[in-house]
Amino acid sequence: MKSLKSLFLSALFVATGLSVSAQNVEEILKNHREVMGFENWAMVQTIILEGKTMAGSFEIPYKTTIYGNNLRNEITMGPMSLVQITDGTKGWMNNPQSSEIVELPFAAVQALQGRVDFGLDLLKIADLENLTLVGTQEMDGLTVYQLRYYTPSYPLTDFFVESESFVLLRKDITREWEGEKTITRTDYSDYKLVNGLLIAHSRNATVEGGANARRGGAGGQFGGGRGQGGGGGMANMITNMASRGGKDVITKLTFNEQLDASLFDKDKLK
Repeated sequence: MKSLKSLFLSALFVATGLSVSAQNVEEILKNHREVMGFENWAMVQTIILEGKTMAGSFEIPYKTTIYGNNLRNEITMGPMSLVQITDGTKGWMNNPQSSEIVELPFAAVQALQGRVDFGLDLLKIADLENLTLVGTQEMDGLTVYQLRYYTPSYPLTDFFVESESFVLLRKDITREWEGEKTITRTDYSDYKLVNGLLIAHSRNATVEGGANARRGGAGGQFGGGRGQGGGGGMANMITNMASRGGKDVITKLTFNEQLDASLFDKDKLK
């Protein structure tokens, strides 16, 4: 496995001709953005991605549609279908066991926004004064740069960028949850070029420490109980399973397709 990863990274390094001498945040970020296709990110207006989440013994197909801050997530599990939408501030979902439309708690809205994760987070950071170089370390036989981003309104996030290819291999997000520290770790692999952007088509998430991990990942804060607008019953089970730590594989990714605005209309949730 390691040899395959090394071959991929070496080929990418040769293809890009990037320098391996980067020693500061500006140089690392410049090389990373060049590899990932930063100039093409600004041209992305809409995103449609299809894939599947492997949560334990379950495989959950999904389709996520994004336009600006608007996001629609469709989850299918057997005969049950769950649709969630958010405008970036508020969110809603249908209850597949009734015709009820329920409002999502804010933690669920944040979790939905977090689904748009292709290994491109470093392309979106504008306030570089909050990004620091912690140092280098070995990870799976590879040397990586550890970059840290933190602001009072953003959780402490460590990015691990491979020192030759400059692709993102791992992201750790550290939060305090119910008085205990929780680390959500995402490992990225299977990078493919799509419309000039290098996209991770496979990611594996784990949650370490804290009460959140004992509940089985992000699910505890994602679905909400009956009193929090989660819908209860099957709706909560599908929502929670889809948001927990596990492997997520993108099977189809499309940029800049024209979208119907009604997709994001909570009054038309079905």
